[in-house]
Amino acid sequence: MSLGYHRYIKGRLVVRQRQSPDGDSMRFIADDMALFKGLPRFARPSEAGGEESYQLRFQAIDSPELHYGGAEQPHGLESRNGLLEWLGVDPAGWDWAVAPSGFAWETEAAILCDGFEGHGRPIAFVLPRQKIKDGADVKLTKALLGKTYNYHAAASGLAYLACILAACPSTPKPG
Repeated sequence: MSLGYHRYIKGRLVVRQRQSPDGDSMRFIADDMALFKGLPRFARPSEAGGEESYQLRFQAIDSPELHYGGAEQPHGLESRNGLLEWLGVDPAGWDWAVAPSGFAWETEAAILCDGFEGHGRPIAFVLPRQKIKDGADVKLTKALLGKTYNYHAAASGLAYLACILAACPSTPKPG
C-alpha cells in the first residue's frame, strides 16, 4: 500500500454492554476480518462479548473523551452524541458513558484504513458503505474524504484536527 491509499473494509460499528464509544473511537467488526492482514503494524483483533472486533481510532481527529482518567472531559457527551446523530441514531437513550448490562447496538458502515497505531487499533476514516469492492485499496480523494465522519466531525466542531507533527508539512517543527 502506498501513501494516500487506504483499504476499504465493510462491516458493522457495534456497541455492547460495558463498552464506551466516544466521538473519535468505536468498535468495528469487519465482514471479512482477514482484510486487516497485510496492513502496516497489523495487530490481531480482540474479543469483546464473544466476537472478534477492533476498537477503531478515527484518523486525523481528536475529540473530548467520556472517560479520560476516570472522568468525562467537557463536551465529551456532545461529541459522542454528534457521532450517533451522524450515524442516524437518536442519542436520547444514550445518557451513559459506559453501555449498561444487556445493551447491544450495531449499524452497517465501512472504513478506510491504512494501518494500525501503537496500541493495536486500526486508524480509520468511517463512512457509509459505498459501491467499492470490499478489500480494495483506494485513493483517498477529496470527494471520498467529504463522505467520512472524520471530515464531518472536524467541519462541525465535534472534534478538532489532530496530526502527527512529521505528517503536517505546514506545521513548524520545533527547534
